[in-house]
Amino acid sequence: MVSYTAAISSFVAANKLTTAANAIVLQYTAPIFVFLFSRFVMNEKISRLNGCALLLGMFGVGIISLGSAGRPEMAGVLLALLSGLLFAVYIVNLQKTRDVNPVYLTWINNLACALLLLAFVKAELALTSTQLWIVAVMGAIQLGLPYFLFSKGLESVPLQEASLIALIEPVLNPIWVTLVVGEIPSTATIAGGGLILVGLGVRYIAPLFSRSSTAVQFIE
Repeated sequence: MVSYTAAISSFVAANKLTTAANAIVLQYTAPIFVFLFSRFVMNEKISRLNGCALLLGMFGVGIISLGSAGRPEMAGVLLALLSGLLFAVYIVNLQKTRDVNPVYLTWINNLACALLLLAFVKAELALTSTQLWIVAVMGAIQLGLPYFLFSKGLESVPLQEASLIALIEPVLNPIWVTLVVGEIPSTATIAGGGLILVGLGVRYIAPLFSRSSTAVQFIE
């Protein structure tokens, strides 16, 4: 609950102090920390394919970050990086609680987050009924549903792989913006997103060729 609240809070705060693009991209340094935690805290080995996918993915994240417009404030950058670290802690905690019902886990995390932050914002709460509905829908669908699906996925997907698959978000984000708002992504975003996809392709397509080759040799 604490790691979830801290990750969400630092990410929202980073959005206020730097560009949204930087906040989103820098949060996705989380797989680096996940791999470090899984290797040195949980004593899990890092496979060559996972390591290669992580390296390519982080290069892609770096390219997208360098291509972000404007000069972000250092405080915003540091908070965005902190949100990446805290998101990694949250992912590791999810792995340890994967036997807990994902619906219950999502509800209790969001409820605790709301209660913990209420003390800091209650004096400034001034929402119209329309704004309240928008916040409620965003909380349930845009925030609650993805975390529920992620928790559910961790029941069968290894920790390192789950953190790599999450790198799809900074790739899909500019696509949705293009489709909904009409904003064309920069060359850096396209190049970085392509590199992330190449990394994921290496991770999941390369083993298929290896299996096909083994099957052919077995037949021969």
